[in-house]
Amino acid sequence: MEPLSGSFVVVANVFNPSIVSQAWLLSQRLVEEGEFGQLSLSTPQVAQHAFKAMDLLVAPERLQLTFLPADDTAADRAARLAREILEKLPHTPYAALGMNFDYGVDLSEPALAQILRKWFVADQNPLAAHFQSDDARFGGYFSKDFEDMRLRLSLLPAIVTRGGERVGRLSFQFNFHRELSTGNPQEAAQQAGQKLSSWRLYRDATKLLVEEVERSATGRD
Repeated sequence: MEPLSGSFVVVANVFNPSIVSQAWLLSQRLVEEGEFGQLSLSTPQVAQHAFKAMDLLVAPERLQLTFLPADDTAADRAARLAREILEKLPHTPYAALGMNFDYGVDLSEPALAQILRKWFVADQNPLAAHFQSDDARFGGYFSKDFEDMRLRLSLLPAIVTRGGERVGRLSFQFNFHRELSTGNPQEAAQQAGQKLSSWRLYRDATKLLVEEVERSATGRD
């Protein structure tokens, strides 16, 4: 199992990206000067700041913090910065919160094809007859409620290159989604902040699921 990426996203009816400038982040003591990387810009259309362990993007419809995979310190820092920005902008009409965690499990191409057909193609499926060739690939979408958020998982096949050779990959894309109280911006910010403080609960659930699938795919049950 290889963690590929992670991000926290806050959706709003309208953000003002120009507010979230380097000078504002420093003046509000949200970020220290030494945390900034080479990229730091703020315009009416977009604000984008690269830090040492995460990236911040603010567009009119969302605020997004992307952090290094498998780096709990970076994820903690990203969650804290997101909470603090929400607190500093209490009148922004926040609408939803998302947490995203992506993983890859690498297998040989023949093993990947065999497992996907076994898992996702049933004889009763009318599509099965149209995807009988050896080059056919399959995937799945799964969704359920989890701890007051909606969990969505896309499990898709991919081909990556390792050491100059093609390798099959099971690509796991997890999204946890929570609608916020749109009538009260401060309450919405508080709801989002509480969930962001518990990000490990959601990440750990994804890791356990991927590990279980990996054991099944590799015959290590």
